[in-house]
Amino acid sequence: MVKKKILICPLDWGLGHGARCVSIIHDLNSDFDVLLAGSGRVKPFLQQEFPTLPFIDFEGYNINYPSGGSMAIKMMAQLPKVIQRIRSEKKELAKIIENHGIDLVISDNRFGLSSDSIPSVYITHQINVQAPGLLANLLYKLHAKYINRYTECWIPDFAESMNLSGALSHGRKPSICRYTGPISRLSKVRTAYKYDYCALLSGPEPQRTKFENLILETFKGQSATLLLLQGTPEEHKHMKIDNVEIVSHMNDQDLAKNLCASKTVICRSGYSSIMDLAKLGVNCIFVPTPGQTEQYYLAKHHLFEHQVPYIDQHKLGSELLFKTKGNPIKLDWKEPSFSAMITEILIKR
Repeated sequence: MVKKKILICPLDWGLGHGARCVSIIHDLNSDFDVLLAGSGRVKPFLQQEFPTLPFIDFEGYNINYPSGGSMAIKMMAQLPKVIQRIRSEKKELAKIIENHGIDLVISDNRFGLSSDSIPSVYITHQINVQAPGLLANLLYKLHAKYINRYTECWIPDFAESMNLSGALSHGRKPSICRYTGPISRLSKVRTAYKYDYCALLSGPEPQRTKFENLILETFKGQSATLLLLQGTPEEHKHMKIDNVEIVSHMNDQDLAKNLCASKTVICRSGYSSIMDLAKLGVNCIFVPTPGQTEQYYLAKHHLFEHQVPYIDQHKLGSELLFKTKGNPIKLDWKEPSFSAMITEILIKR
């Protein structure tokens, strides 16, 4: 029996979207022929994870990220450029479908990868964009317009009140949305503590590098041990400077082991990181990316729900950090079956 072909293309804003697709790819790879597409740091990341799977270069939105101010407002200013790219990627997708015989497309937050000829799935945790005043309603309507062009929208969270995303994906939403349960490629490892802290860096530039420099400055001259994971899969760095060990990138097994071997994990309050840390059950402290209202909302949500503390980046001095006690996100984990969901969609089609 000829296997159906599935194209999976995550957004390239940092590694989060690509990282949360890993478990989906593993789940589908035995029952379907999987092709991957993307750009930026997502490309080397996925190619390292799945070296035998075909990869198609697919240009991103080339967003200029602010070093400060509101991310939502900065994004609105770049909407014309994004909309133009969405139109282009829809045309490019039609050619890929024809040339490769694709039967279904999975898009992680790529707005223009819906199709009129085959089923398509959109993945997002942020239906309701956190933005000031009327801008939030405008962004919801615009987002919902693109979501409704897909066959289904998967929300990687629980539908119940005890969830990870809060108001981002609970409340108003298009009717095609389905809660899949959270997604993580990592598995909990029982191991002795090796580090006092692990700083897990992620997200787009220039804020990723700013965060790295602040962490290094904070731990300079301190006795506490730190593992700094840079989140740069295109590099191959492993070095130690006094109490700080720096690694550019780790595979899933080593990443899970070292996160579990750290007494406290310091990281952005990005949703993919939150899912990973919730599955591992490690103590964490969040440092939201400046200007990203979504991350500030998630940090406050988990402070209220799970007593996980967060620190504003400009207050990240050693005195405050070392006085702050990390806490875990406590949640019952259920592994979703993406293969079953895809099969259901294809049968309905």
